[in-house]
Amino acid sequence: MWTFYLFVATISFIYGADNDYQDLGANLPTPLAEHITGVYNDYLYVFGGKNQTEFDEDGTLWNTKFWRLPLGNIALSGTDDITNKPTSSSWELLSVTAPTYGPASGNNEFACAGQCSAVIGKYLYIVGSYASAGNEFTATDTVYRLDLSTTPPTFAAQGAFPSTTGYGTATYGQCVTAINDVLYTVTGDSQADLVSLTSGTTQASLASYPAGGQFGGFRINAGCGGGNDDANLWLLGGTGDQNKALVYADDYEISGDSWTTRAFGNPGAFDNTDGTSTLSRAKARCISSFTNVIECAGGVTTSAKTTAIRYDTSAYITQTEPNSYSNLLFPTYSAGLNSIELLNDGTNAAELMIVTGGYDTTENQFTPPVKNTVQYAVRYITLPVPTTSPTMNPSHSPTMKPTTPPSRAPTCTGCTRAPSGSPTTAAPTTPSPTDAEPDSGVAQICVVFSCIMAFISVIII
Repeated sequence: MWTFYLFVATISFIYGADNDYQDLGANLPTPLAEHITGVYNDYLYVFGGKNQTEFDEDGTLWNTKFWRLPLGNIALSGTDDITNKPTSSSWELLSVTAPTYGPASGNNEFACAGQCSAVIGKYLYIVGSYASAGNEFTATDTVYRLDLSTTPPTFAAQGAFPSTTGYGTATYGQCVTAINDVLYTVTGDSQADLVSLTSGTTQASLASYPAGGQFGGFRINAGCGGGNDDANLWLLGGTGDQNKALVYADDYEISGDSWTTRAFGNPGAFDNTDGTSTLSRAKARCISSFTNVIECAGGVTTSAKTTAIRYDTSAYITQTEPNSYSNLLFPTYSAGLNSIELLNDGTNAAELMIVTGGYDTTENQFTPPVKNTVQYAVRYITLPVPTTSPTMNPSHSPTMKPTTPPSRAPTCTGCTRAPSGSPTTAAPTTPSPTDAEPDSGVAQICVVFSCIMAFISVIII
């Protein structure tokens, strides 16, 4: 008998990983940068931020309004585009009462140069934002919680949940992300803290970012997200010593409560396109995409970035170049970044990445204007694809000795018995099944049984 072992492999095909961003055609109601964004129940929520730089004298600097954009009608078109897009008139203005504590108390002013918010369930958490009384270097440990399930959304009272970061000292420039419904707030200026918030009630101090790590033990305005099947928190880029945005990508193992930092030159370095550059990006907001990829939009080093980067967190395991890039419509930083799921049928999956606003340094990188453009790009993945290759060669010998072929058919006893005597001239009596022709039902059963046995014998041979 020839024995084959079928091996089924899972192979992922990613289409549109490098799709450039396009204009969604649903401009923000006002230009915004450093604003807060979140997705819940097929709506994109946008609020806070600033609509111009501090150096401009026209218009209102701080945005105190809240809007949401419906996304539920968007449908996938092929593997790299969408249909049923919202328009600029699709935005809905919401009347939200300001929180009663922290810098945003009574004024609804929220601004973050980096990544300071995340959604868990129906709640949007905002960590360490500043207001008009300060600036992006103002240290704060305030945490706000906005319930997106109500219309309009409502802020929680200060005593309803842990409303401070849990840091030993207030800081600025921290990065916030959610992994497996746990909120993580990591590092910042002169700090090395990592704090988790579980179930919205239980706060814990975790292993600090190593004092001997990159940037001297702190990271300002880094990007972060979950990777390695959400087993690790990844800290990407950011600034530190000498205010440079460097290429380091370090990770925190959640189950082991431990950090791994890596020296420059590792093939998996973040945004290290030529293997020698020491400048990456800061103020780039990031989001986990599919299983092991984190996407970060724009950012700034000595100038704003014109690309979004997709960082494969498995790079440090495989020691391969992890980055892929897609073009943005303009060089930007401090822009909003969110995603929605367009498709997930167990075999195919698609996400829509959405970039909102941001500073545009096309003409002036020192006093850049603020944009109201909403950009989008589709990310599509297909898995699994089974292979048909055997894992080992077929055997050349039968596993069993073949049986002797039957000498006659049918083989069941009694089905071919001869008559018990010679025929006579007397009137025949009613024959019994054993003295005359076999009963047709018995014969049919025997024939079927014989065929089955013969078929089995052939299979074994």
